[in-house]
Order: sequence, then C-alpha cells, then structure tokens
Amino acid sequence: MLGAHGARKRDTLEAPAREKALAVWEALYYCARDNVAFEPGVGVTFHPSETREYIFGFRNGGGPRP
Repeated sequence: MLGAHGARKRDTLEAPAREKALAVWEALYYCARDNVAFEPGVGVTFHPSETREYIFGFRNGGGPRP
C-alpha cells in the first residue's frame, strides 16, 4: 500500500509524462469512416483502442511499434 507521501512523490515524478500525454491526446483526430485515430503531420494511424499506447509510448519516444 502506498502512503500519502509515496503517492505525492509518484505523482510528482509522473507529472511530465502526463502533461506530454495530454498534449498529444488533445492533438489527435478520429476518422469514423476508417475507424482510426491519427495525429496530423505525424503520418501514423492507429485503432482507437491503441490510444494509450500511442500517447505514452510511440509518440513520446517509447520506440517504434510493431
């Protein structure tokens, strides 16, 4: 179990990643016709169910996706 101090420390450490993820998420678009999400100018489309992996992984330097 994480105490209050540990939770605050974790939140502080994770804040930059959350802020980057939010900025990426806000820039995403959804194409209902093709059922894909995309970020203009990046050249990558992905299924909406992969949004979390995209914003926390591929787009933020997590390496290329298979």
